[in-house]
Order: sequence, then C-alpha cells, then structure tokens
Amino acid sequence: MLLREAEVASPWPPWVGDPQRLRGEIAIRGIQGLVWWSLAIGLCVLLATRPIGVTYDDTNYLAAFDPDFEHFRSWWLFLIEEPGWQLLTVILSPLRDELGYRVVLLLSPAAFILAANKITGGRWLAVGWWSWLIIAALILDRGLGVGLYVAAIRQGLATSLFLLLVALRAPVVAAALLAGTVHTSFLVVAGIVGLVQFGARDPRIAAAVTGAIALYGVLLALGVAASPFGSLDLGRRTTTYELASGLNLLGYTALIIQYGGTLLLARDTRSPWLGGTLVFAAAGAALSIVNAGFVRIFLSLNAFMLMALAQSPPKRRVLAIGYWFAVMVAATLWADRNAVSARDSWIGLWSLVLGR
Repeated sequence: MLLREAEVASPWPPWVGDPQRLRGEIAIRGIQGLVWWSLAIGLCVLLATRPIGVTYDDTNYLAAFDPDFEHFRSWWLFLIEEPGWQLLTVILSPLRDELGYRVVLLLSPAAFILAANKITGGRWLAVGWWSWLIIAALILDRGLGVGLYVAAIRQGLATSLFLLLVALRAPVVAAALLAGTVHTSFLVVAGIVGLVQFGARDPRIAAAVTGAIALYGVLLALGVAASPFGSLDLGRRTTTYELASGLNLLGYTALIIQYGGTLLLARDTRSPWLGGTLVFAAAGAALSIVNAGFVRIFLSLNAFMLMALAQSPPKRRVLAIGYWFAVMVAATLWADRNAVSARDSWIGLWSLVLGR
C-alpha cells in the first residue's frame, strides 16, 4: 500500500521531511519498490560506467587524482579551491585515476537519490510518488542528471553531500559550508540557507529579501552598484571567467518564467526549501552579473526546486510540478537547437552516456 499523507501537517516542516506526516506501509517489498530501486541503482551504475571523455572536464577530473597543494598563496585561496575535493582525491588516489573517478561517479548520484528520497518522503526506504519525481528529474532535468552528474561532477558531489548531511539532520548552514569545500558555490549557498533558517522563514520575508537582491543585481548590471567582491582575490576564477557587468535579459526572463512561475503556483508551501529557492535564484542572478562563473550555481538551484515541489501542498503540487517540467522540457529543447556539439545538448549528452 502506498504511503499517504496525514491530513494534519506540522505548522512548519523542517528541511527534512517529517516522518509523522506519512502513514501506511513502507512500500519497499512490493512491485513498486522493486521497480523503483532497480531503476535507481541502474541509473547510478549507468552514470558510473559511462565512457570517459564525454565532457570537456573529464580529463581535468582524472588529473585531479594527483593533487597539488603547493600553489595556494593564502588560507583564503585554499578555502575557495575546494580542499574537500582535493582531500577526497588523495584518499581515492590509490585506486588510480579512472577507478577513483568512477567511484565518485557512482556514489554522487546514489547519495543524491537516497538523500532526496529521505528529504521529500520523510523516510530513507519509503517509495512513493516523490521517489518517481526524483528519478524523472534526474533523467529529464538538464540541470540535474546530465548537468550535475555528467558535466559538473564536483558541483554534483557537493550537492549530494549537502543533501545527505541535511537528510542526516546536520545543521543546514554547516552542511552547506562543508559542501563548499568540495565546490565553492556552496559557500554562497551557506549564506542563502542561513538567511532562510534564521531570518526568512516567512515566505513574505523571503520574497522581500529576493526583491532586494534582484534590485541590487539590476544596479550591478547598470554599473551603479559596486561588486560585492571588491578587490578580493578569486584565484583561478579571475582568469577563467571574465569579471564584467551585464544584463542577459533573455536568460533572466527565462529564469523568472521557470522558477518564478513554479514557486508562485506552490506559494502556500511552508517548506524552507521554498524560501531557499527564491533567495537562491535572486542571489545567483546577481552574482552571475558580476562573474560569469556563478551561472554554474543554477545547477544546484534545481535540486532546491525539486525539494520545494515535493513538500508543496497537495492541492497545488500537481499544477506546480506539471508547470515546472513543461517549461523545463521546452527550455531544454530550445537550448538543444542552438547546441554547437553533442556535449552542449541534453539529448547529445545522454546519447554519449548511453554510447558503448
């Protein structure tokens, strides 16, 4: 029997799904459980055994298993150059480059699936509608499946680590800071979840914070406001990404349509993931105006959106999820039309992953 929600939910659900709002038998022994776990494990194995060289960064990831700590000029650079990732590569280096890399490729999506299932369903081994939503998002959402777990491996690992720590009920800010040692973007996420945890739990406050950050982003684009980084040394990012202001009207309009529209439809949710997604989207847009490298953090934003959708009220959930996937698929197909190579498109990347 499928799990069903209790009619009375807690007044403020935590970052982790509340087990008390579910009742019924945990569906892990029936056909649904067997099919879902087979599909989840199969997807992780597929991502772990894909051909190497599918993405532009595969060679760099393999080379990372021979870490170099001598180039750091200060503690700040050591912090933002992902010491957690470098420590992991040291630990896995005895497995040799490719095997160590494939261990990461296997464990990263596996941790995401387990943690997301716990957060959205309230129990580790519960299999319900939310479990299928996770698999659908990993396959269809360009920002999750082929984004975080094929192309942006370090960010995918950081996202999985963050969700896993949250699922284990670690302090959410500490979880983001620890994930930030694997990928720098989560140092920004730490500030975002801190705002939501301690000052923006009320959706109205979250909306106000979002508006203030969005206004700051527009002022940045117009050259009126100063960069939040000032003269701070960003290490390799200073040369990798051009530090320049600009306003990509089409990109930010699409952001408002996809994320804003979805969150508006799910607006009554009391999940902190809603406020986190709102502030995250605004902060990501503002930072991407300053430094093009921050566009990457939108990949992890999709994970926040997935958690928010799963914890949205039943009466609004179907419409919000339907809208999210419809706009996401349309945007993906539109982007694939302008793809330069197979590595730049959703269909192309999945075809390369499936290629043997």
